[in-house]
Amino acid sequence: MNRHVTLDEELLKRLKKGDQDAYAFLYKEYYVLLCAYAFKFVHDHLTSESIVNDVVYTIWKNRENLMIEKTLRSYLVRAVKNRCINHLNQQKLQQTLRDQILLEHSFVNNENSFEKLILRELEDRLESALRQLPELTETIFRKSRFEQLRYQEIADELKVSIDVVKYHIKSALSALRVALKDFLFLLLLLNFF
Repeated sequence: MNRHVTLDEELLKRLKKGDQDAYAFLYKEYYVLLCAYAFKFVHDHLTSESIVNDVVYTIWKNRENLMIEKTLRSYLVRAVKNRCINHLNQQKLQQTLRDQILLEHSFVNNENSFEKLILRELEDRLESALRQLPELTETIFRKSRFEQLRYQEIADELKVSIDVVKYHIKSALSALRVALKDFLFLLLLLNFF
């Protein structure tokens, strides 16, 4: 029997039981490989790390109901690839929306005024949502996304573990998705009318 299959089966059993050491081992064993794989698709280190964190967090969150047909490794690779493709499709859609809004409103007397209004509204909503996060979550998110610090740099600066940084990034992204979902819907509505 393949050593990797046996390791995966044992790791999966431990994950399903809620073994946090197995979760930490999952990160240690696959994180770098999955980030490198994601980078081939998205060409951005922070996005790659975020995608991998989402995948691993989702496995932990849904650990009791995991149905993995082959190996855990192949499942992880496939999940990362799917998330990357979804991210790229979402980016493409957002760029198309931006292009269409600019094109439709380029004939307004004050060019780009509509775009500036939308961007200002987005910035206001983002700032408001960030201020509602717990202080450490907000700090870590700002350092990651606005100061472009890597997770390890943030962990070193704040004297916390890299897992703490990953947890707070995940929490911030989840909260922002909820807080900004109406704004994306507004953009979609504007596109169709």
